[in-house]
Amino acid sequence: MNLNRELVQIYKSLIDETSFLLKNQKFPIISYPEETDPNDVSLLWKSWKDRNPLEIAKEAQEKLRASRDLSNFSCSLCENKQSGIRNFISRGRIPILVLHYSGAVLPKDKPFIKMNPKQIFKDALTEKIWASLIQSAYEFSYEELYYQEFPACNFQTTKSNPESWKQRTESCKLHIKETISLHSIQGIIILGSSAKVLYGDGVKEKLGKWEEWQFEDLSIPTMVFRSPEALVALESKSKDASLDQNALFNYAKDRKDIEQNFISMLKDFKSKLKNIE
Repeated sequence: MNLNRELVQIYKSLIDETSFLLKNQKFPIISYPEETDPNDVSLLWKSWKDRNPLEIAKEAQEKLRASRDLSNFSCSLCENKQSGIRNFISRGRIPILVLHYSGAVLPKDKPFIKMNPKQIFKDALTEKIWASLIQSAYEFSYEELYYQEFPACNFQTTKSNPESWKQRTESCKLHIKETISLHSIQGIIILGSSAKVLYGDGVKEKLGKWEEWQFEDLSIPTMVFRSPEALVALESKSKDASLDQNALFNYAKDRKDIEQNFISMLKDFKSKLKNIE
């Protein structure tokens, strides 16, 4: 009973004080000593007509860039586009950009949609193998690198040919240039999934070759690698119990050789870049 009376008195006191403040229009502002007094803050407002067009365009670009991390972004550079690829870029710490493609290339390819914002490759086994390669070559997590879909969109495969893929990858270099500028990228790894649509039948000649991509005043070292999906396929074959021992041995040996070659190429690539920890 006494507790209830005390609570009633406290509430009554609060109501009385609130009534006094409302009548006298006095509302004290509680702040820390280091905080600026609101009366000393200058607020500058510009109407839409008074704003600089470049400022408006920059703001719109920032909003577009932010939306790319969450949903399909808007891009009208290419024909026969179906949709932008969700989470088409994954940011890391080490300034090496890995280009890959999870979209369909051939009519028989199954469509793929990323359901997890952190997902990079189509399946967990590919990601596991890639993680092992990066750890072996660089001794840090694969998540430390930057990843970007290249091209960044899904297309109608029935209306695609080598020439259209070439045009798409050339147009999509605009997004790569933006990533390079924003994150000071020093080197680009092109995995087989992107390299195939970029170079077509000439992709084998590019494998392991050191090249420079020119972006106006920037020159970025690049190298084409086999896709980790190739190792996934060989691992599956090497575990196929229906095959004879010789075939199993050959598949396992091929997988090991490709893996060692992959690691060697990764080390060689990193050794030619500057200031990569």
